[in-house]
Amino acid sequence: MATLDCENIITLYKSIEEITGIEKTKFEAFLYSFDINDFYENNPLFSYPQDVFLYVLEHLFKSKISHNKTCWFHITRAKRNQGFTQGLLPLNKTIDIIWNDLHTLIQDKITEYDWSEFRRNLEGDYNNHHAKLYRGKIN
Repeated sequence: MATLDCENIITLYKSIEEITGIEKTKFEAFLYSFDINDFYENNPLFSYPQDVFLYVLEHLFKSKISHNKTCWFHITRAKRNQGFTQGLLPLNKTIDIIWNDLHTLIQDKITEYDWSEFRRNLEGDYNNHHAKLYRGKIN
């Protein structure tokens, strides 16, 4: 079984091609055009996002994916400069750091005030599927 190597964009696409047999250009075109929300709403039997993704790749590209599990590494769930001395922390103990880090990625696109309002709405006012999932994970 091949390993998904996310060290950089070059290794990412190389390993995706090894795992799926899908060329980079075709994979990128798929990513830009695939509407996961629409697919999920029309196919509610999927329990996990990676299941939706793998299903679509296997059926759209007729790809034989060698996959038996997905492992997620949660570097965001450890406090900075402490390594893993405290282990993985509950999400609600690190969520402020995560929100701040995410804002630094888009700070030229959205003001700090608007970002804070978006978070406040997501955590309280929004009543869609994704907001409910988010609040469930935070709690």
